[in-house]
Amino acid sequence: MSMTLILMFVLIGCLFLVTKKHKLSITFFVLAILSMAGIGSGRVPQFLLTGLQEAAFYEQSPQWKKHNAIIVLGSGTVRIPFTNATQPAFHAYSRILKAATLYFDCKQVESNCDLILSGGDPRKVGDSEAEVAKKQLLALGVDLHDIILEGQSNNTYQNAEFVDPLLAKQAYETLILVSSGLHLKRALLYFSQFNRYPIPVAADYFRAHFSYLPISLNFTLNDAAMHEYQGMLRFYIYNLMGWNKRPS
Repeated sequence: MSMTLILMFVLIGCLFLVTKKHKLSITFFVLAILSMAGIGSGRVPQFLLTGLQEAAFYEQSPQWKKHNAIIVLGSGTVRIPFTNATQPAFHAYSRILKAATLYFDCKQVESNCDLILSGGDPRKVGDSEAEVAKKQLLALGVDLHDIILEGQSNNTYQNAEFVDPLLAKQAYETLILVSSGLHLKRALLYFSQFNRYPIPVAADYFRAHFSYLPISLNFTLNDAAMHEYQGMLRFYIYNLMGWNKRPS
C-alpha cells in the first residue's frame, strides 16, 4: 500500500515529465521522496500507530464478577510444510498468551470465565483460527469446558456479528476483548454496532523503528495502521449507506 502510493507519485511525475509539464512533474517527484522519507524513517507510521494504540488498552485491570467472558480475536494461521500441522500466525501468539493470563487471573478469584475464540479460516489452510487457538490454550492448561468456539468469521466485522449471539446466550457481567493494540480501536467500533462494549485489553504493542535510511519494517507497520484507519472509514461509510448489519 505504502510503496504503491510512492510508485504512483513517481509514475504521475514521469507522465508530466513526458508531457513537458515540469512544475507538476517536480511536485509529484517531491511527494514521492517525502513519502519515502516520512514512512521509511518511521515518523509517519509511528504517528499513525500512536493514534490507534491508546494507553487505556494496556492499563486495564478487570474487576472480575461472577460470570465473565474473554473474547479473543483470531489473527491468522499457517500450515507448517514439514509437519503439515496448523499453527497460529506469529502475531497471534500474543493474543493467546494474554487470553490465558486473563483466564487464570479470573480463576484465581473463583469466578466463572468463558474464553470465546473467534476466527474462521479466511486463508483456507484447513483449520479455523478458533480451533487452532483452542489447541494452544488447552496446552497451557485452560479447561475445555470454558472454551467456546466461533469458527465462521472471516473478518473483524464478522467477529463482532457472530460473537454477538453467543454472548446473548449467557448473562455475562464482564466482557473482555483481547486483540492487538493497533486493532482494538476498530474492533471496538464494530462491536458497538451490536451494542456490545467490552473492556479492551491489548495483547501487544507495535512501534516503528526510527532511522535515517528507509526500513522495510516501517513500511509494513504503516500499511498495517492504514488498514485499520481504512476499516474504520469504511464502517462509517457503510453505516451512512445502510449497508452494515444491525442487531435484530
